[in-house]
Amino acid sequence: MMHHLFFNYSKANWQGLQMYLETINWDLIFQYCFSANDCWNSFVKLLYNAIELYVPQCRHKLNAVKTSRVKYPRYINKFIKEKRFYWHKWKTFHVAEDLERYNCSAKECRLAIRKFHAAQETKLIRANNLGCFYKFINQKLDSNATTCSSLKDQDGHLIVNSQDKAEVLNNFFSSVFIADDGVCPGFEPRVNNSSFSHISFTPNIVFDTLRCLRATTSTGPDGIPNILLKKLCGQLALPLSHIFTISFNSQQVPDDWKHAHVKPLFKNGVASDPNNYRPISLTSTCCRVMERIINKELIDYLLDKSLVSKEQHGFIRRRSTCSNLLECLQDWMLSIDNKRITDVIYIDFKKAFDQVSHNKLLLKLNSYGITGDLYGWIKSFLSNRTQAVKLDGCLSSVIAILSGVPQGSVLGPILFVLFINDLVDCFKNLAVSTKLFADDLKLYTSYGLTDSSCDLTEALHRVTVWAKKWQLTINSTKCNVLRIVNPRCKNKSDIVYDLNGSSLKVLSVVKDLGVAVDKNLRFDNHISSVVHKSLQRANLILKCFQSRDRSLLMKAFKVYVRPLLEYATPVWSPHFMYLILKIEHVQRSFTKRLFGLKNLTYIDRLKQLEIDTLEHRRLIYDLCTCFKIIHGYNDTCLDMNRMHLEGRPNNTRGHNLKLAKEMCRTDMLRFFFCNRICTVWNSLPLDVVNAPSVNSFKKRVSKFNLDRFLTLK
Repeated sequence: MMHHLFFNYSKANWQGLQMYLETINWDLIFQYCFSANDCWNSFVKLLYNAIELYVPQCRHKLNAVKTSRVKYPRYINKFIKEKRFYWHKWKTFHVAEDLERYNCSAKECRLAIRKFHAAQETKLIRANNLGCFYKFINQKLDSNATTCSSLKDQDGHLIVNSQDKAEVLNNFFSSVFIADDGVCPGFEPRVNNSSFSHISFTPNIVFDTLRCLRATTSTGPDGIPNILLKKLCGQLALPLSHIFTISFNSQQVPDDWKHAHVKPLFKNGVASDPNNYRPISLTSTCCRVMERIINKELIDYLLDKSLVSKEQHGFIRRRSTCSNLLECLQDWMLSIDNKRITDVIYIDFKKAFDQVSHNKLLLKLNSYGITGDLYGWIKSFLSNRTQAVKLDGCLSSVIAILSGVPQGSVLGPILFVLFINDLVDCFKNLAVSTKLFADDLKLYTSYGLTDSSCDLTEALHRVTVWAKKWQLTINSTKCNVLRIVNPRCKNKSDIVYDLNGSSLKVLSVVKDLGVAVDKNLRFDNHISSVVHKSLQRANLILKCFQSRDRSLLMKAFKVYVRPLLEYATPVWSPHFMYLILKIEHVQRSFTKRLFGLKNLTYIDRLKQLEIDTLEHRRLIYDLCTCFKIIHGYNDTCLDMNRMHLEGRPNNTRGHNLKLAKEMCRTDMLRFFFCNRICTVWNSLPLDVVNAPSVNSFKKRVSKFNLDRFLTLK
């Protein structure tokens, strides 16, 4: 068994580290450093010396099979030994008295172990340490933690050795890289007489960034964890500020920052198939700090100049999957209400993040006004990168990265957004709507039975041309069509769409950003799916935890079950009673199984636990979303004119932000977010709707009585 020494930061002498670093004269250290690499190497050398002095080391077993074995106290081990003794005695002599003694010992052992685990769990919940709680519950409930026990290589042979598995994954991840074709496509400038080239890295800015880091102990190739930078932010802000400034002004990224340890993240499917793993790059934490500063300034510039397409909802502030879906559903429901058919085509780009051409990306960055030192730094950041897969403590060989933006980096997402940003320009002068979430593209158009759909066919052709021009690959097998039609419509469309010579499948249900959308825009399938998953998790919680402590179990429920039931609820919140009860059944059944609450009614149980019904929480979520849209906290293209925002300054009753319902032919539009929220919103008092912030609004609206708008009271 191999052992590896690692630093135990939970037992670090932080005060000693702070005092040690405060004695260092960084101006003197950097006096003879003439490059970013020199500054970084000097900094790391001194930091490593400090770590070795004040952070104890522990031994960690590598290639060991993880088990759930627990170290029990002495009195429990005594019970276990006694139980084993009488069992062996019974098996040897077959004396009935020994069997009776064994049964008694086994019973006492089970009770002692159960009480021990219950005490540990109760102690954990009372400590009020969310980090420890999440770690504990992940170990209990993470059913998706699939171990890579074996992998198939290119020849189909099973590989079990950790080093060989790392090599197989590394070869697979690198196989998707592309070489630039040398063609420089024409790309018109997106800004006039405007540029963004300089970023300041003052000690105060670096300090604020370090202070906001999550206190994690995971490290990149440099071995420096977030918790070290966070705890020592006051002492490390100055030297890091100097390193960042030198690196930026010289347009040189230290070599250590360009190397990544790739962690294979299992998605789904067969665990032995390398195709079912996503590469996550673990890079230098210090580099990520610098990326955070650049990323904030870059996004501010792009939004200030309105350079990011309104159709893009991924990795942009005040936009989300929920805003993407709401905008789409509003269009689709209006189409059904007007007795029209909507065809939605979902386009999938193959390994889009890994196939971004660096030269073509830099060309686009320049056209968006990113010039000077910032342009040069990003160019250095993307060039000459390397990676190695880390698996079970084993590192694969180092492979050069030829293309793509690093998945797991801070700058990677916004760089990809800029690379794909111009895609929506392809559909100008076409009656086609588009929506993007990173690389997830939707094309849709509505038409009558006598209309033609040539615009959507032309849009598919233009997507193909654009992808070929910018060296992205469209995965035709994963591209599908969702035909949205009123269920009462007798005449059906039979239009077939072709992409790269293959006909696209027309599906009745499509998973769209985590929400199952069907052809009739009913969300029965989605609700059934999330209820099923939630019940499984709820049962698993009650099975895994020994403690019957209500606070512990409810906290686990809030963390691992309720988010499944509340994801994007403004999009699919039900109005039928049977669906409302179906969702509520998850919380109803869970609370009923808690100790001492079995004989109480559901509402009484909720009062005892001080929680609300899921229906009430969905209504609060709807109101918060409405508040964000009206007050500009949510940057969405959701048609506010259709919400009929009316200013009524002379109205003495209520407030001056009243909403008016739209006349609808169908129930689905009548109960869509923009219409169903109107009555509730208009009933709110003035001090609630004019709250100074989202958090303040949520607190105020939670105190307002909403019972008359609920079916469960």
